[in-house]
Amino acid sequence: RRTYQRTRLVFAGHPYSLDTSIIIDTTAWGIELSQATLNMIETCQTDIWLIPVGERPYAWYGYYGKDTYGQPFRDSFTRAFQKTESRTYFDIYRCRAPR
Repeated sequence: RRTYQRTRLVFAGHPYSLDTSIIIDTTAWGIELSQATLNMIETCQTDIWLIPVGERPYAWYGYYGKDTYGQPFRDSFTRAFQKTESRTYFDIYRCRAPR
């Protein structure tokens, strides 16, 4: 149920930039995230990200046992975003430098 919070962000005007279920499938097929996706992260095209509290951002494996996002994505995310707040269920990450 906690993942339903993403719709609140969308309705508040924040983009829904990535669909993890699709990325799980494409990763299982051997399709890596594109450079355009990494650029989207590094240029902070999404204002905020909700990460389950206490988890390392995007360091999870899909139901096929594959690293869903990969180290290049995590590196891009870490360069662009920092944790600014923790709530009950989510840590909030915001862009390190304004666009």
